[in-house]
Amino acid sequence: LGLHHQELGLSWDQPVPEKLWNRVAEYCGNDVDATIEVFKHTYSDYKARLILADLSGLPINASTKQHAESWLFGNDPRPQDKFIYTDLGEVFEGYKYSYGKSEYMGEDPSEGGYVYAEPGVYEDVVLLDVESLHPHSLIALNYFGPYTPRFAELVKTRMAIKHKDYATARNAFNGQLKPYLENEEDAKSLAFALKIIINIVYGLTSAKWDNKFKHVKNVDNIIAKRGALFMIKLKHE
Repeated sequence: LGLHHQELGLSWDQPVPEKLWNRVAEYCGNDVDATIEVFKHTYSDYKARLILADLSGLPINASTKQHAESWLFGNDPRPQDKFIYTDLGEVFEGYKYSYGKSEYMGEDPSEGGYVYAEPGVYEDVVLLDVESLHPHSLIALNYFGPYTPRFAELVKTRMAIKHKDYATARNAFNGQLKPYLENEEDAKSLAFALKIIINIVYGLTSAKWDNKFKHVKNVDNIIAKRGALFMIKLKHE
């Protein structure tokens, strides 16, 4: 942010000579100035948290996980018991997963994210990005069962805001989001608030511990794996 940074260089367990008191005051002043400027710079993040708290009904300092749980599942104490697990071998013929290792079409899709590269120097490279790949895999697999439509509407709304389609976003969730779509700045904060929920969901679906986003059988990280298998199949096609 171009802020002035100043180390004091004094021992914190020793008295400061009076002739250096002004220097200490300047040091403290820099901290105050930096705090104010950082807050201004990240104000949209703070605003997003306010919106998130308003949507979830929880305090602003509740964890992101708690906000997401409340927004998606309401007061259901065990939503994961209603989730749907899909054996990807039934969707992608020939796919195998055994003892923590996967194989498909003679390739290792890996357990984190599929990476394929051919070493060399390339020019005029095209960048293609699948919007919200993991969320759309979750939706396609109906992973959240009865809660999948709500998650799907969340993803659709976030993408609508991203593409400035505010008319669609205003009608989402029975108009609950209208107050946050009066201007572009508020819309950006809302999009960020929704992204916070979407981002935390994927990681927790494949966590090592029981939580409200994880199906008990999902040791294969099927949401990310579906994307990897899709890309492998696409490459072979």
